[in-house]
Amino acid sequence: MAHPLQAARDALATLFPVSCAGCGARDTGVCEACRRELRAACVPEVGMLGALPLASAAHYSDRLRLLADAFKERGRVDVARVLAPLLRASLLALLRSLPERPAETVLVAVPSRRSARAARGFDHVQLLLERAVGQPGIAGLAHIRRVRDQAALSREQRAENLDGALRARPALRGANCIVVDDFSTTGSTLLEAQRALEAAGAKVLGAAVVARVIKHNITSANS
Repeated sequence: MAHPLQAARDALATLFPVSCAGCGARDTGVCEACRRELRAACVPEVGMLGALPLASAAHYSDRLRLLADAFKERGRVDVARVLAPLLRASLLALLRSLPERPAETVLVAVPSRRSARAARGFDHVQLLLERAVGQPGIAGLAHIRRVRDQAALSREQRAENLDGALRARPALRGANCIVVDDFSTTGSTLLEAQRALEAAGAKVLGAAVVARVIKHNITSANS
């Protein structure tokens, strides 16, 4: 069940005139044409980010960029509902790819920077995950130092920016974890999450995202 505050935000997005977050069409949150494009783009696949299995449901596109910007930067919580099916498909693809599916699996959402979360008023990955599977992920990771906004950083700068930035909850020791994020650009965030979880004694089965932005360092799981 959605949190009352999240439900209120969704209701406001529905009641007040808006434009499509994907193309700007009037009086609709996300128009049917954009929804059709997302459905057509949903082709889940599992590759390898180093030694980490990484599932994604689509390639990053201009439409996804616009939707992501509306969701993350402009607080358009209604967009989560159209992105959620892609994340759900990604999670299912990852689980199906595992040689053995464990009895219990913990979904660990990548945390937003504190300043970003305060600015938008919600944790966007947790909200997206709740829309995808019916409940938010475990808040098993936390920043232990300040990090810069990743958007304008190079691959090397992203890796340096995040190195040692996350810490996992000790309670996750021995847990089978899947790291969940919205998009993967260079994979630096996912790899740092993997490092932090494994340092706490957790087993990381893989990672799942809505879409991948850049395919560098990601190889087919079948190669």
